[in-house]
Amino acid sequence: MTQERASFRRMFLPTCTVPCQRARASSAARGAPVSILQLMGSETFRRNWRGWARSSEGFAVRLLGRTDLQYSDEFGYLHISAEAMSKPWTDIVVYTATIPDRPDRPRAEVLSRLRRAFNFRGWNLIEEHD
Repeated sequence: MTQERASFRRMFLPTCTVPCQRARASSAARGAPVSILQLMGSETFRRNWRGWARSSEGFAVRLLGRTDLQYSDEFGYLHISAEAMSKPWTDIVVYTATIPDRPDRPRAEVLSRLRRAFNFRGWNLIEEHD
């Protein structure tokens, strides 16, 4: 592997910070683990360069800026009010009142999915009930 490619991999393909089993792709024959794929039971998560944490169950989560948490699933997109704390920067307060509670997408299910995605990203979910 060239020096440029090695620095690219370190910059854009960070390793998981949460203890996990490593999944291996086509590079498994060479013994190089894929750092953006994480197995959590039967559910897997991938992280892309735009910041989305995508689950194999069909939902995705990303934090955009300091106050916008974006959630996407088969029913569409949600913009959830959240606030990233300055210290420690891994703590994120999610205002649960901004999550609509509908029969097709209950608030409890969205929170459960957020917890799993946050666990993958190494973030701490702090629920704020208004």
